[in-house]
Amino acid sequence: MYIVLTVLACTALGFYLNRLYLTETFKKLFLLSFAFHLISGMAVWFLYQYHYQNGDILFYIKDLQSVWLKFSHSPTEYFQFLYSDNNSLLPLINQQERSLFFIKCISILHFISNGNIVLTQLFLSILSFVACWLCIKKLNTCFPNHELTFIISFSFIPSVLFWGSGLVKETVTLIFIYIIIICALHLSFSKRKKQIHLFFLLLSGFMLFELRYFVFAIFFSFVLLLLLFHFVKSSHHKKKIAIGSTLLLIITVISISFLHPNLHINNIIDVIIHNHKSVVDLSQPGDFMVFPQLDVDHWRLFLYLPFASFFGILRPFLWESTNVLQFLSSLENTVFLLLIFYQIRRLPTLWKNANVKYWFILSIGYALSMSAVLAISTPNYGSLNRYRIVFLPFLVFWLLYQNPILNKWQKKMVKTA
Repeated sequence: MYIVLTVLACTALGFYLNRLYLTETFKKLFLLSFAFHLISGMAVWFLYQYHYQNGDILFYIKDLQSVWLKFSHSPTEYFQFLYSDNNSLLPLINQQERSLFFIKCISILHFISNGNIVLTQLFLSILSFVACWLCIKKLNTCFPNHELTFIISFSFIPSVLFWGSGLVKETVTLIFIYIIIICALHLSFSKRKKQIHLFFLLLSGFMLFELRYFVFAIFFSFVLLLLLFHFVKSSHHKKKIAIGSTLLLIITVISISFLHPNLHINNIIDVIIHNHKSVVDLSQPGDFMVFPQLDVDHWRLFLYLPFASFFGILRPFLWESTNVLQFLSSLENTVFLLLIFYQIRRLPTLWKNANVKYWFILSIGYALSMSAVLAISTPNYGSLNRYRIVFLPFLVFWLLYQNPILNKWQKKMVKTA
């Protein structure tokens, strides 16, 4: 019976994926991205299983198996564990709050896969792929004629593809970010506003908060700015609405700071520095960024923020690599650096269109803010390469925006389709 249901589910998925790609022109890239997501997800699993033989992914797998056994013996207790805050119902290796929430989310996929961890990983990779391409389709309705740039930025950046398809919290975090973007853009641009999009926007925001509250705080603030901008733009009383929207934004940001003790203005600096020290203490020499005297003088944090914004994007440099993964990451960072130098001279063209300018400011503001917080709180190169996927697609889009090579490639693809 289970095999029959699996075959039917895969058949239905096949029909859905066949309708998901943008146009016939980009169908090959669509299929290639789908294959890469599946391969990347399994590659992350094999990397930890047979190379590292340690790490959070293996702990997640053990906990998922424990949850599956609990469900097999007592479904009632499993559902109590799923909806309860009482962690003693099922003792697991991961007792950290966000890790437990991640396990609860993935346990639903593990239930669907009948306790098969390989199928669970494949399902997660497919979810990541579907969310990514739905986001690309929605973005393309707002920025038409940039399909290829969106596809490469969101679906083919190596680190995003690798860490955004595996059995890690970053994959699920990225999925909810994509859903929030889809819903926010629909509420902003679509003439037919549907309550279901507002519901999924709030639900995904809650899920994102439970997984990564600091990502939620920064990302949701910029999403709110996007919604307010379009609300003011479409209003006939722009000045009054702008003042009211600004006050609403300030109130909302202040309210977000009270959602978690670590986000409170009195605690956030100490939390960032405490995380920084914890990561440094666990890292090998040469595997992390150094911010001198940060633990002695906390006010140095504000001095380091501008540098951390760029370090979080560009490091490790090629000469700082100490292993294969760091070397591959440094190659990617070198490409980013070259694109930054190339794109800086083209910045004046971005300011000609007011809408493009606003989107550019929002995207770059989010990327630099997220990069600064991650670089200081998690200065380890390996961890940073994994965590930064939450902002890389948005940054890379603007590094590739109006790139003449991509424009020629897209026109050629359209002609030959």
